[in-house]
Amino acid sequence: MSESEKKGFWSSLFGKNGSSCCSVRIEEEREADTGGCSCGGHCSGQKTGIKIQILGAGCPKCKKLTEVAEKAATEMGLAFEIEKVTDINKIVTFKVMSTPAMAVDGKVKIAGKIPTVEEMKELLK
Repeated sequence: MSESEKKGFWSSLFGKNGSSCCSVRIEEEREADTGGCSCGGHCSGQKTGIKIQILGAGCPKCKKLTEVAEKAATEMGLAFEIEKVTDINKIVTFKVMSTPAMAVDGKVKIAGKIPTVEEMKELLK
């Protein structure tokens, strides 16, 4: 399958130009506004803390996993950055068999399910 055929296939599943239902553009704008972190503009803009990666095509379950991760990290007082990984080729590099999945600092912590906020806190420790 050629690259253009692959792009056409994924575009047919996730919309124009391969966009997904996750609002990646909004996340990019938030990063631009806050220096790439989740503090809401209250820090120096340098990336510190943990990097939470949400792996998935951008379905409602991916959005829910993002919400749970953000809530747990915020309640724990962690400095964090959330990245949505929707490119199937990048997801495959994590060796994940089911999505949504979450990696923390590049290490997969959970795949195929959405944990509770309390379970998420354990994963983020």
